[in-house]
Amino acid sequence: MEKQAKIKYDFLSHAVCILFLVYTVLRTYSLFGIRMADVMDYLLIFVYLIKCGINPKVLPRKLNYYFVFWVISVVFSSAWSGLSGLRPLMGIVHSYLFYLMLFDKSNKELLLKYYRLIGFGFICFFFLQEFTFYTIGTRISGLIPGLAVLSDFESASEFAQFRMYIGRSSSLFSEPAHFVQFLLPLLAVELFGAEDKKHNIRALIIVVALLLSQSGNAVFGLAAIAVVYVVKRFSEKKSFATIAVTIVILAGAVAGGIYYLSTEKGKALIDRKDQLSLTDYESGKSGFIRIYRGYYVYDNLSPIEKIIGVNDFSTLKARINTSEVGFMFGDDDTYFNAIQDIMIRTGLIGLFIFILFLADLWKHNNYLGKSLICCLIALAFISAINLTSTMAMFLVLAIYAKKNNEIQNI
Repeated sequence: MEKQAKIKYDFLSHAVCILFLVYTVLRTYSLFGIRMADVMDYLLIFVYLIKCGINPKVLPRKLNYYFVFWVISVVFSSAWSGLSGLRPLMGIVHSYLFYLMLFDKSNKELLLKYYRLIGFGFICFFFLQEFTFYTIGTRISGLIPGLAVLSDFESASEFAQFRMYIGRSSSLFSEPAHFVQFLLPLLAVELFGAEDKKHNIRALIIVVALLLSQSGNAVFGLAAIAVVYVVKRFSEKKSFATIAVTIVILAGAVAGGIYYLSTEKGKALIDRKDQLSLTDYESGKSGFIRIYRGYYVYDNLSPIEKIIGVNDFSTLKARINTSEVGFMFGDDDTYFNAIQDIMIRTGLIGLFIFILFLADLWKHNNYLGKSLICCLIALAFISAINLTSTMAMFLVLAIYAKKNNEIQNI
């Protein structure tokens, strides 16, 4: 047993868990002109391959199928574009190796230990930013001193000034949405996967941070988790005490929601609802860009591309430029939410394979796993998280939950 514990908690396991949790934060910075997250990732993958090799069996079978089909789609697309069409293979291989390393070397207990430690560290810094902003009118930027920054601003100091006076805090993340996406799986863990007496307090702290972020991701994610939570409460043994507690919780949540919407933060979030317009695309509002824009591009693909996808950059840009929303894209802009990215890159076949993967993950899972899947699906319709570290967090924890549930039901 001691030997097994040492294998699970070797240096690589610690390094993989920590990098995984801070990956999105490190993407803000560069090292040798490359994203710092990628530099650290490449180094760990190199060590992992030397030490462990490649074992596709550590990934769920249908997730392997999805990666394989994506490669097939790229190769098929290159038949029209030449060797340049094979460039996306590098990104796919990188994503595959990252997921392979993560699923193989991350350990549930170790990951959750670091997740809580780092997560509540981020939350404390977020509350500090909010406090300074509402007391002295400026917030701590959240940028790590001495590191080169990757941003659209001309200098790190200009970016820091922007973050100090912008209306929303984001802890150490580049934007509130990333902070929210990091916290949502942790909220699910505290609500459905923790058994100690303080898990409700931790969950409440996370909810407060999510609401203060004023992020649409928080609204969608909280709604998805809340639905599963309500279902869980009413599916439990229906004693009078259970029903009474559930009613009190729901009443408190409704009252809290009404109060929140009456505050300055809540009103600011309500004011952003006009960004969800389906028809007002000419204004280029962020809500339309995140939620709807990609479907116009997909509609402009050829019939075969709609089935197997398109990955060649020049071909994709041609489809974008001739679409109804082409004017909304920059020269290198190919932003799509996760659902649209799957549909455009791998077509209906890829989408079908990914749905099968999620359905298989849902089957025989517990409430923790199902809440993570529901939350992931909700975010997939509004955020570009396809095969990112954010998506990996939901998937890894959902797989841990399923394995734990299957063991308990033996």
